[in-house]
Amino acid sequence: MTWILISLPLITIFVYTYLRMLSKSNLKGEIFYHTFFQTSISFLLVILFFFQGFIEKFYVIVIIVALLLLISLFYFLKDNDLSFTISGVLKLEAIKNNILFVGITILSLYVSLTIFRYMDWYFQILFSIVTVITLIVLSQILRKKLEFFYQDVKNWITESGISKYFVLWGVFGFVLFAGLFIQIPTNNIKQFLNLNNNSKYFVFQGLPNDIKNNYEQELLFSMNITSSSSGKNIEDFYIENNTVYFSYGNTIEKYDMEKSALIGKYYLEMAIDYEEKEIFKNRFIEYENSLYYYDSSGFYKLIDSEADKISDYSTANSKIFYNEEGRLSFLTRKSDILYDIHYLLNGSIIFEKTVDISLLGYEDLVVISDSLFYKQNNDYILFVDTNYTFKNVSSERAYNSNLKKMYYFSDFEVFVDDGINQKKILRYLGYDISSTGFVGDMLIFRTELNLEKARLIMYNDDYESLYLFNHLDTDTFLIDKDYKSGYIVNYREYNDDLSFVQVETRNNGEERLIQVFELVEKPTDLILPIYSHFGLYILLVILVCVFVPITDDIKYVTYLGNENFGKKKN
Repeated sequence: MTWILISLPLITIFVYTYLRMLSKSNLKGEIFYHTFFQTSISFLLVILFFFQGFIEKFYVIVIIVALLLLISLFYFLKDNDLSFTISGVLKLEAIKNNILFVGITILSLYVSLTIFRYMDWYFQILFSIVTVITLIVLSQILRKKLEFFYQDVKNWITESGISKYFVLWGVFGFVLFAGLFIQIPTNNIKQFLNLNNNSKYFVFQGLPNDIKNNYEQELLFSMNITSSSSGKNIEDFYIENNTVYFSYGNTIEKYDMEKSALIGKYYLEMAIDYEEKEIFKNRFIEYENSLYYYDSSGFYKLIDSEADKISDYSTANSKIFYNEEGRLSFLTRKSDILYDIHYLLNGSIIFEKTVDISLLGYEDLVVISDSLFYKQNNDYILFVDTNYTFKNVSSERAYNSNLKKMYYFSDFEVFVDDGINQKKILRYLGYDISSTGFVGDMLIFRTELNLEKARLIMYNDDYESLYLFNHLDTDTFLIDKDYKSGYIVNYREYNDDLSFVQVETRNNGEERLIQVFELVEKPTDLILPIYSHFGLYILLVILVCVFVPITDDIKYVTYLGNENFGKKKN
C-alpha cells in the first residue's frame, strides 16, 4: 500500500506533464525529453515537501537532494537540440505547475482521507473525493480571476523601484506585530480536523511511517481555580463513577464531575509540597473494594469524609508491590541486607516475613511496576520466580507481570526482554524518554516534560501495534491571555481506557485550569499508512496551491518558421 501511495503522485505528474507537452509540441523527442526531466524534478520536490512522512531515514533525504541537484543542473544548464526551444523560466513554470497540481489533487486527497478517517470507509472516500473536486473547481475559477493579477505581480516585483520595498516592509511589520500579540488557537482546530496526532515534519525519530494515531482525548471534567492553594502541586487523581479526587499537599479534594462542584475534603497528617511529578506512580489505590491513599506521610483509608491512617508505611520508607496472588504488599528496608514484607488484609497491615538478601547472594531488593525483584549489578531477578532473569537492564524500565516481560529504554532504543532473549522493538531518536510505565496493559513511553511538546508512544496489549499521541495545551487568541506552563499529573485506567489530568497556569500561577481527559481509541475502517503524516499547517500548503494559479506562459512563446522547430499547437 505504501508504494502505491508514493507512486500515485509520480504517475499524476507524468501524465499531467506529458499531456501538457503534447499540446505544445509535435516533436516526440522534445515531448519525452521535457516530460522526463520535469516529472523527475517535480516528483523529487513533492516527496521532499509534501510526502516526507513516507521517509523514515535521513540518508534517503540526502540521496533525494543529490539526485535533485544533478538532474536540475543537467536540465537547466545543458543545451541540446531538444532543450533550446523552452527557456529556463518556462521550465521553472512547468515544474511549479506540476507541484501545484499535485497539491490540489493527490496531497488534498491524502489529507482529506486523514481528516475523515473515523467515518465509515465509503463516506471517508466519498467526502475526500468531493473535497478534491471542489478544490480543483475552485482553483480553475481562481485561475481565470487571478492569472492576470499574478502576471502583474511578477512584473511589478521585477520592474518596480523603491515602492516594492515599502510594501514588503509593511507586510513584514504586520507579520511581526501579529506574531507578538496575536495567535490563532490552533489546538482546537487540530483536534476538530483530526490533525493533532501527527509526527514531526522533517524530524527523523526512528518511528515507523505507518504508526497508528487514532487515540483522541475527550474532556471529562474542567474547572478554573483562582485561589492560591487549591490546584497547586497536584500529585495524583482518581476517578470513581462521576467523582474525581485530587491530592495536593496534605489535602485531598473530591469533586462532582457533572456539576464541577467540590463535595468533600480529606486532610492528611503533614503538608508536603511536591515538586517532582512522578508519572505512573499511583497514590490512590483501590483494593478490596476500598479506596486508599499512599504518600510520604503514611498509608490512609478514605472513609466517607475522613482519611483514616492505618500505617506509617509511606513512600519515604517503603515500596508497594503485588505478590503472585495479587495481594497488596509493602517492602521496607531494615538494614543493608534485611527487608521486611507486610501485606494488607481487611484494612490491616499483616507481617509476612523478613528477607536476608546476603544469604541469597543479591545486593538489593527493588520494585518495578508493582512487582518485586532481586537486583545484582544491572540484572533483575523476579522475586517469585528466580528462573526469570533480566540482564543489563538500565535507564527507564517497566515490567508486565502477566506476560513476564521487561521493557526498558537505553541509548534511544527500546528493548523487550522475556528473561531469555532481548529484542529491540524501537529506535527513537532525538528525544529523551522522561517516564515509562503501564496503564492496564498499555505500555507507555512519555517524552518531554514540557506539556507543549509532550507526546506518548504507546504499545497496545498485544505489543504489535504502535500508537502516537501528542498532548495539546490550551491556547487563546491573545498571547498575553495564554496559559504559560502546564504539566500532566498522572495516567490512570478509567473505563478500560487511559485517563489523565492536565494542569495549566497563567497570571503568575494564580489562575489554574484543571482538566480531566479520557483517551479513547477510535475505530478506523480504511487503514492507510498516511494518517500520522499530516498536521494542521499542511492546509496552508493546499490553500497556496489553490490560490496560486497554474499559469501558461509558454502560450506567449512564438516559434519561428524553421523546419527544425516543432509547430506550436493552438
